[in-house]
Amino acid sequence: MPRPYLEAPQRADDEGTHTVSVDEMTGLPALERAAPDKAMIPGQVAQREFEDIRHGTTTLIGNWDIVQGVMFAETIGPTRTEADFVAHLQRTVATDPEAKWVFVLDNLNVHWSASLVEWIRDVCEPDRDLGKKENTAT
Repeated sequence: MPRPYLEAPQRADDEGTHTVSVDEMTGLPALERAAPDKAMIPGQVAQREFEDIRHGTTTLIGNWDIVQGVMFAETIGPTRTEADFVAHLQRTVATDPEAKWVFVLDNLNVHWSASLVEWIRDVCEPDRDLGKKENTAT
């Protein structure tokens, strides 16, 4: 059974492989302060307005580099769709297109969508026939 977290440091050293944990945070409030902060003055702390102007919500798709321990190439946008996720991975891989990549994901439906499988095929094995998707509904 693969052990991507444990194997990540060795793969990075041996092959330059990036091991990345990817996840989404949805429904993040997009807030703006109702008034600007007041700077510190001698003998007084900075003052911050407590009221916010709400601008709906946003979604963060984040990458955590397992070896380096840093976030990078995150995507902030209004939605988390199949197309958003494929575009996010494409931008991530574009940060080092010659490298090998290992992505650690949960089982969210956009993580195994048809468009993602097709993009991976196009990058890794463009001549491979994927066949037809079976209807698993009963």
